[in-house]
Amino acid sequence: MRFPIPAVLPAIAIALALAGCGGGSEPGDEPPEDFAITIEHTDGSVAPPAHAEWRLAVDETGQGILEYTPDYPGDGVPTFTAQFDADPGAIDDLYTALARRDLLRDLEPGADPPIGGATESATVTADGRTFEIPAFADGSAPLAPLERHIHRLAPRQVWDDFADRRETYAAERYDADS
Repeated sequence: MRFPIPAVLPAIAIALALAGCGGGSEPGDEPPEDFAITIEHTDGSVAPPAHAEWRLAVDETGQGILEYTPDYPGDGVPTFTAQFDADPGAIDDLYTALARRDLLRDLEPGADPPIGGATESATVTADGRTFEIPAFADGSAPLAPLERHIHRLAPRQVWDDFADRRETYAAERYDADS
């Protein structure tokens, strides 16, 4: 069967136009203007000085702050703080990873989470909604596969500086006790 070309062209044009319609605001496209995230990390139950805790927050303008405690919190334990401009590419990549893993929704915390291991939880704001990502949900640690994306939010120099300061702190606090 042969179709006259003038009759087929409008149908092809309509089909191509409809194929390009993806909704524009599907999770994973790019972060909405109000995208913000705060991640809370606690190392597992390990002997000092192997334990650390940190909080990393990036607001909707891309301003970030990292607060890092190089030990179990307590008297005489410092908290290092750095403010920075988060890399826009890292923000985009993390948002895409969150969307692809279906984490931009309310998740129920696991009923029987494991004890003793490292934990990461997050509060995410996107499209006017706030979501809590618990340390454990649906039988797994939902943020664990995104560790590389999370760490890229803060400049490498900040992480390296905190690692150096942690080493100095541990040497002064624990090596001096020996």
